[in-house]
Amino acid sequence: MSPRFSIILPTRNRVHLLSESLRTALAQDHDDFEVIVSNNASTDETRELLDAIEDPHLRVIHLDECMAMPAHWDFLLREAKGEFVRLLCDDDGLLPDCLSQADRFLRRHPEFDAAIQSKATYFHPQCPPGYEPNSLEISDDPYGVGRGGLEPDREKCFAEIASGYASMEVPTVLNSVVRRSCLDQIRSAAGKVFPYPTPDFGFAALFILTGYRWGIDPTVTWLWGKSQSSIGAMSLLGRGRIVDAFVKELGDEAPMDRAPVPAFFPPNYIAFAVRRACEHLGHPYEIDLPRHFVEIFEVLEECEKTIGFSVERPVVMKALRDQSEPQRTEIRALLRQHGFRGLSKVDAVWYMGKRAFQFSRHLMRRVLSSSQFLRGLRSKVRDRALAESHLCQIRGCDHAFATMSQAAAAYRSIDAVPPTCTSSHSRNTESVPS
Repeated sequence: MSPRFSIILPTRNRVHLLSESLRTALAQDHDDFEVIVSNNASTDETRELLDAIEDPHLRVIHLDECMAMPAHWDFLLREAKGEFVRLLCDDDGLLPDCLSQADRFLRRHPEFDAAIQSKATYFHPQCPPGYEPNSLEISDDPYGVGRGGLEPDREKCFAEIASGYASMEVPTVLNSVVRRSCLDQIRSAAGKVFPYPTPDFGFAALFILTGYRWGIDPTVTWLWGKSQSSIGAMSLLGRGRIVDAFVKELGDEAPMDRAPVPAFFPPNYIAFAVRRACEHLGHPYEIDLPRHFVEIFEVLEECEKTIGFSVERPVVMKALRDQSEPQRTEIRALLRQHGFRGLSKVDAVWYMGKRAFQFSRHLMRRVLSSSQFLRGLRSKVRDRALAESHLCQIRGCDHAFATMSQAAAAYRSIDAVPPTCTSSHSRNTESVPS
């Protein structure tokens, strides 16, 4: 008899993350599920880790040749036998009641073919620059469900991802449980379930275009992990070892030579995957260039704010100059409307000076961060800034987390979110002896 849920977990050369992710998957309090792990030709200790685990819910597949991420996901999906499928990346984690809560939600709402599950964000000890290592970031209503957003506006959601916006209100299989029969029907209609290059948002486009319904469960049931090995988190910083490896695996499917803005940023990957999804279904698609440039500049600004500079800025500015005069005028007007600077020659001189100062400050912070005393002082300053900006930190909690699996197991016992808090808040997770 087929199980109610299938958790599929693709992995490659991230054994340090896989051990934690898999532990949370096998710790589910629901009893009708399977966990399928596919080892994508890893060269680290992944095989040894998986072969040493004995669990009746676990099935392991070892591949001898590496597959590109979208093809690997599709291969693993074909192995699933459950009524509903949940894809778990090896840097993410599930709370123990993740599947139980999904089961309750789907039984209350049988009209939905997918259920988006709300998340908290966990920053691994080796997290990307600009974040607090080993910490949790929690939002009291991440998708606005408390404001009547149980079933999102499908046209609005599609318009957002078509412009390259990484909307979390669309089912991407990474953030949701999806009815397996719908996945099979999408494959029959489009020829694949995960269009290149971003399989998650490519799938979301196919799901929306084929007319399926989805809802959002406001209960937090999983941890979105961010580490220096995470493709999504590191791609916000532009080129790098992780992103270059991802693009290389895509081979001829890589979109850079066909993207309107050939920068290594998520909005390009997302918009291109949506276009590919439309092509698979014969659906017309035309990118909203002004809006797409806004998404590109959002990521560009965040990158420069985090690490002080971005090698992608000249690429983005050249792509802007290459547009026709009417299109360029419209794009610049929208960018200025959103508060972006550095769009004219005079403005660019001021802007580059500002970025040079920020980069110098970034380097100074890196030097100062080596001091234990200054790290403690910085933490106190940060706490004060959080209080003054009306963000909340959870205090007085007895738990200390050394790993993501510990954070997932103890999550429900964390103090409740203050009812007046409408922003995200974080809780530092101090290391405990192993």
